Amino acid sequence: MHPTLIAWIEDKFTLPQVIEALGIARDRKPEPEQIAPNYLDRILRDPPKKQEPSWWLDDAQTMAKAKEYGVTTYGKQREQLKQDILAAIASRKSAQGPIAEMLNQRSEAA
Repeated sequence: MHPTLIAWIEDKFTLPQVIEALGIARDRKPEPEQIAPNYLDRILRDPPKKQEPSWWLDDAQTMAKAKEYGVTTYGKQREQLKQDILAAIASRKSAQGPIAEMLNQRSEAA
């Protein structure tokens, strides 16, 4: 196993965090350019500062977003729920492809 990956596990980075960092890296390095683990590590350890999504600021909107993406909410701490929703969003975007992802980004920004 790659030593950088082992460090991520030891430092308790979550899969949604890695997926988000990979998205940032891909924005900076379009296909077919390779994304090295050490490059991704720098993004993980110093992520760009951004605002929370609007759905996260309101409980009703958070619950609606969880329902939209099929995320169960029962018994979850708030931060875990957020991570699960973000993972579901990322998973759907990657499954839909780049054009659908662009359209989703525009609709989520509105």
